[in-house]
Amino acid sequence: MRVMQVLHQGGGAGSVTSTLHLSLGLRRAGVDVVFVCPPETEVEALALDGKLAVRPLALRPGERRANAAALAEVLVREDVDLVNSQSARDRAALTWLRLTGRLPIPLVLTRRQMPRTFFLENWLVSRAADRVVAVSGAVAAALRRRGTPERKLAVIPNGLVTA
Repeated sequence: MRVMQVLHQGGGAGSVTSTLHLSLGLRRAGVDVVFVCPPETEVEALALDGKLAVRPLALRPGERRANAAALAEVLVREDVDLVNSQSARDRAALTWLRLTGRLPIPLVLTRRQMPRTFFLENWLVSRAADRVVAVSGAVAAALRRRGTPERKLAVIPNGLVTA
């Protein structure tokens, strides 16, 4: 299996650390991971140190279509089986690809924070996704209140990397 993990943040956020450790753990478990992150960032250096296949890509604020086009190019080159969005800009871009028929592979959205998206946007995004992962029961409940169908939700609590 080949999985593409995508996040637009480069450091300083719990989501960055969580995504990095998830990706490293998947690689140790034998999953081929393509790690898309901003270039010249702390997370890029750490991912390279961890021997992940890193594809540096800057996703710009307010550029949903341009970000989608850039991600579409990476998806074609990498031939992955599944893509997992880890943050807001990549979620918007990948949802755009799905809604425009340019994302034929499964789309997983990982949600770490209480959703700040409007009900209609959350409703649409969650229907475009094949699965929505919430990192806690509280995040899952908030997503349900904002229109995410129960059948799409999976709760996978964040863990602690003891190393």
